Amino acid sequence: MKKNKKKILIPIISALLILLVIGIIVFNMNKTTTKITLDINPSIELLLHKDKVKKVIPLNDDAKKVIPNKLEGKTFTNALDIITEKLIENEFIRDNEVTIILYSEGELSSKKVEEKVLSSFINQDIKTEVITISKLAKEDKTLAKKYNITPAKAAYINKVKKGKNIDAKDLVDKSIMELKNTKQTGYYCESGYKLEGNRCLKEVGREKPIDGEICPSGSNEYNGVCYEESNPIVSNEIGCEEDSTLENGKCIRRDEHTAIGECANGDYNSDVDACSEKEYIGDAYQYCRITPGEDLLYNGRCLGRKPTINGGCLGSDQVINGWCYDTSPSSGYAAEWVCPDGTFLSNADGSLKSEDKKCYKEKLVKNVIYKCEEGYKLEGNMCVRVQKYAPEPKIYCSDGYTLTPNRNCLNLNKAVDKVGGKVCSNEHARYENNICIIYEDIDAKES
Repeated sequence: MKKNKKKILIPIISALLILLVIGIIVFNMNKTTTKITLDINPSIELLLHKDKVKKVIPLNDDAKKVIPNKLEGKTFTNALDIITEKLIENEFIRDNEVTIILYSEGELSSKKVEEKVLSSFINQDIKTEVITISKLAKEDKTLAKKYNITPAKAAYINKVKKGKNIDAKDLVDKSIMELKNTKQTGYYCESGYKLEGNRCLKEVGREKPIDGEICPSGSNEYNGVCYEESNPIVSNEIGCEEDSTLENGKCIRRDEHTAIGECANGDYNSDVDACSEKEYIGDAYQYCRITPGEDLLYNGRCLGRKPTINGGCLGSDQVINGWCYDTSPSSGYAAEWVCPDGTFLSNADGSLKSEDKKCYKEKLVKNVIYKCEEGYKLEGNMCVRVQKYAPEPKIYCSDGYTLTPNRNCLNLNKAVDKVGGKVCSNEHARYENNICIIYEDIDAKES
């Protein structure tokens, strides 16, 4: 009996061992060997077994738009190429430039993953920067959990706001390009706005474009006219625009103008930069200007004197103070009003400067209140706005072309006729993806 039991147990144990080995093999075949997160703004997690994609997980709503079906089983490189095409198709990559935050852990080294990511994007002629997060701190994971973002993005946000007076909540919804710009310039936008240079934009509406005139391909508009355009020559040298200076790694543009002067009492006199107040000096009196001391002031008119004849006057003239005067209403000339300081109260047309016949002299006082429009800071009696932006590669134009403030190279001697096309009627709208998007445009905040 014992021998029979042994004969029965041996094949059972062998079968179990075979199943165990098969199970281990299957487990190892499905085991995640490398976990990778990519933040672009779409945030994507890829689980790899060796170099094959095991699973792709969208970590936000934007990511769902760029992850096609059936990526599982493809090589990491093939999957990256497909995702890159989807990013371009859905306009998450603009101006052929992208910044990616990369975090990986597992069998594939971070350096190897970075090389594959760079290769995929550069093959699409996209200027690419990969920011590799090598280590996650406790505060990174805490921030990620609080705002439902990846720990890698949280780690970069903590780097961006380090030494700056920025609340993390104003950064969590920003794209990686925006975070990079904030890190370089110190400019940032509140939640709901996107950073563009030193401006904050927020979509407030959409409208259909209208038929209009636009510049044809190969040209660009400058001061309302289309001109032939050529590609600028990009230099390796970093610099600022002509109206800016480079200070501590930032371009500084200073815009200033005279402040608006106001007076609590009186009127602002811009010629002397002072407040003009009135000081009462007395009541005006009537005066005969032509022959003062001789003419008689009579009922507001100045009458010329005539000698008496045998103590009397001719016609209807009357004797007054030993002289004859024509006192009819139209005789003589109108008397003028004069002030105690000798200045006349009458204008050139004879009208009174002060209807109440009271005299004032101008008194200048320096109690001026200066004000500036929004975005400017008052310095003395000047309104000053200092703009800071990241330096850019210097660009040049080939012979015959002029560099415009918009960094376009245009041949201003060769105008081009406009052609029919779609334009936006609202001055605050931009034509994007066949629709006019209206933006609220405000100054960015500075940390």
